[in-house]
Amino acid sequence: MRQQPLLAAKARTFLESQVPVSFFEVFPEWQGCLMTIASLKMAVWIVRDYENGRQLAEETGEPALLLEDLLLRGGQSSEEARTALLPRLISPGECDEQKGDQKQNEVHEKP
Repeated sequence: MRQQPLLAAKARTFLESQVPVSFFEVFPEWQGCLMTIASLKMAVWIVRDYENGRQLAEETGEPALLLEDLLLRGGQSSEEARTALLPRLISPGECDEQKGDQKQNEVHEKP
């Protein structure tokens, strides 16, 4: 996923305020970073793409959130951000639920 220059700059500024710069030198191809997000009142994996978020959520039991979704909520009150971000969380078990829905649809579609 290629980010637009302004979004990429916002991402860099946000991440550098949360994580030591050396982190990015050691892990240039990072998948996710577990952070406590004040407006959500919980720790979540901040990820670059949905697939990494799904994988980390499944492996650790902690939800994930796309970095882009988090950045787009800048300037909102904590309550507004919480309301907007909660439905965007990538939850553990989400993939299993989707697989279950697909299997259920397959059963109903067969004559």
